Amino acid sequence: MKRTITLLFGILVSIAAINLSAQELPKTGAALTVSTKSLEMKTGQSTQVELVRVRSKSYQKAKFGAIRVNSPEGIEVQFSQDASNVDLFLLSVSTSESLAYGKYTSLFKGKI
Repeated sequence: MKRTITLLFGILVSIAAINLSAQELPKTGAALTVSTKSLEMKTGQSTQVELVRVRSKSYQKAKFGAIRVNSPEGIEVQFSQDASNVDLFLLSVSTSESLAYGKYTSLFKGKI
């Protein structure tokens, strides 16, 4: 029987130090938001989560670098960017069969 794993997404945003909901625009810069802040997964399981870059009015035309993720060993996160919306990313999160039961945190960073 597969063990259940709890994966917590902590978001570290280097481009804005503002905690906000999806409807609020940051005053300056940009912020990253995820569709769910925590996942409960079984070993060997995969799931998908949306990540959205929310831009302030003054940063609507700014060019951003790649978003990076720092995940613990045994948890793989892959990004794919939506072709019609440059601020929408689909994250594919998968866990290895050998990952021990526990809580894990992944950090996301964005760069201007």
